[in-house]
Amino acid sequence: MSESQRGLLHCAIVLAVFCLAIGARAGEDAGNLLSDGGFESGKLDGWKGNGEVSSDEAHSGSKSVRLTGGSITAELKTEPGATYKVLAWVKIASSEGADWGGMRLQATDTKSLAHSDWLNVGSQGKEWCKVALGFKAVSAKTTLNVGFFGGPKKMVAYFDDLRAFRRDGENRPPQIQPRLTPTASDRLPASQSFDLQGDDPDGAIRRVFWDFGDGQRAFEAAGQRRVGLPGKFTATVTAIDDDGAMTRATVAWSAADAQLPQVGVRTPAAAESTVAAPLVKLEGTCTGAIQKVLLSSDREQCIPATGTKAWKAEVRLARSGQDLKVAGRDSARPRRHALARGRGPLHGRGGSYS
Repeated sequence: MSESQRGLLHCAIVLAVFCLAIGARAGEDAGNLLSDGGFESGKLDGWKGNGEVSSDEAHSGSKSVRLTGGSITAELKTEPGATYKVLAWVKIASSEGADWGGMRLQATDTKSLAHSDWLNVGSQGKEWCKVALGFKAVSAKTTLNVGFFGGPKKMVAYFDDLRAFRRDGENRPPQIQPRLTPTASDRLPASQSFDLQGDDPDGAIRRVFWDFGDGQRAFEAAGQRRVGLPGKFTATVTAIDDDGAMTRATVAWSAADAQLPQVGVRTPAAAESTVAAPLVKLEGTCTGAIQKVLLSSDREQCIPATGTKAWKAEVRLARSGQDLKVAGRDSARPRRHALARGRGPLHGRGGSYS
């Protein structure tokens, strides 16, 4: 299957909680089994419980439901054997007391069909986050319970844009737009922020993984990092939804510093090569007051080169591909490294070496 196609089918519990910088909600349709999931009427029509409609917070529109250590329930008309999905936006405003328990979504019949993990400050912070819950109906009526299920002595939370619908079609992948700021730096070290805008049209984004192309990675949707290597890079972000559908997007960025020494690779000339021997010879040049040239690989090798202005090195390859990088350490700033370029993957072929 492709990255944008359906992942694993879930018939029981499906949960995702993730916080993103969200723009417009994508792919929302009229097939909502809840009559007023956004609470814009100002009333709890179709709901029972001790929540109250509030204009203090809202994910969209002007209202949401405020729960203070309580819960609300709604009855869904369901078909036995059919699969359903419930989506909700939640914001934990405050929490006091124990660090277990909290808010959650739960689908019940005569017994619990599915429930989310605890939603609390520790698991998601105090920003709006999307929750997705999937279940398989066993009768014509299913109760959706939203709210407090023990733990902290007092918790205040807001729920908005609740949506319940039957899952009949193919799972749609997340729709994302990554952003790096800045995308070009002319002085190192530099600071770079990253964030991800988007949503999943029929679920929630469960995991996000950033690979910035310079050896650094992140498992958060947004944050800030330190850039220390010059060069041209491509950052790749991967987002996976609660049903396993995956989307990737890229952002090109670069960093430079005229005061850094420059390292070049002359042999092999191609960025990707295949060799038929266990050893590969590399040659190159350096500018500036280089004290040492080092080669490193993704197989945890570290090989010093001979020479500086004109350097040489031999690397023993594994049978499969491996990535090599060349760095020069200068005399003025011995802790600063200049990246030449990734030499890889270099593929070993034939022989009995490993």
